Amino acid sequence: MFFATPALISIVQFINPNGGSNFVNAVITAAIAMVGSFVLTWIIGFDDPANEVDEDNEDVSDESRVEIKEVALDKIDSKSKTVILAPIEGKAVSLSQVNDITFSEEIMGKGAAIIPSVGRAVSPVNGVISALFETKHAIGITSEDGVEILIHIGLDTVKLGGKHFTAHVKSGDKVKTGDLLVEFDIEAIKKEGYEVITPVLVTNVNDYKDVLSLIDKDVKEKEWINKSIKIKQI
Repeated sequence: MFFATPALISIVQFINPNGGSNFVNAVITAAIAMVGSFVLTWIIGFDDPANEVDEDNEDVSDESRVEIKEVALDKIDSKSKTVILAPIEGKAVSLSQVNDITFSEEIMGKGAAIIPSVGRAVSPVNGVISALFETKHAIGITSEDGVEILIHIGLDTVKLGGKHFTAHVKSGDKVKTGDLLVEFDIEAIKKEGYEVITPVLVTNVNDYKDVLSLIDKDVKEKEWINKSIKIKQI
C-alpha cells in the first residue's frame, strides 16, 4: 500500500497491472469533481479579496485621495494646521511635473505647482513679505502663524531681469489674503523661451509633520492648494 497527494499526476496510482476498473472509476470521479466545481462556481460565483483590493485602489482618483486627506485634516485641531490658498489662477499639478530638479525633487520645499492661466499672483495667506527678488519673479511670504512660503513664477525667469513683471508690494509689507503681489505677462514670458509653471512651496517643512497639496485640478485665486500640519500645537 502507498499514499499519494491528490493531483492529476497521482492518478497513475489507480492503474492495476492485473487489470480492473479502478483507473476508469478514478478518471470518471475526477471528471465529475472538476465539472461540478466549475458549474457550482459559475452559478454561485466567487469573490477574490485580492482583486477587490486592486480594483478599489484603481477606482481611487487623485481628487478622491485629496478628499480622504481632507477628512483626516478635519480631525486635526485648527491651531495645528495652516491653509495656503492658490495665489494664481490655473491648473494645480504635482511638483514632479516641474522641469527643474530643485523643485521636482522637493529640495527647496514641499507643495504644488500651478500652470497659470491669468498673469497675476495674490497673497495666499495673511502675513509679511519676507523677500521680493529684484527680478520680481519670486516672492517669499511668512504667514501670521509662521509658515514660510515661496512663490516662484516660471523657470529660469530670473534671467529676464524683471522684464514682463510688475511688483505691487515690497519686502516688509504686511499683506492680507488676496492682496495683489505681482503681475506678469504670460505670453511675453513664453515668447522669451521660458516656462511659466509656478511652484508654490512651504520652505520650512521641518517645522511641520506634513504638507498636503491639491493637484490635477483647475484652481482659482484663493482656493486652497496646500495645507501644512504642525508637529506641535501652539
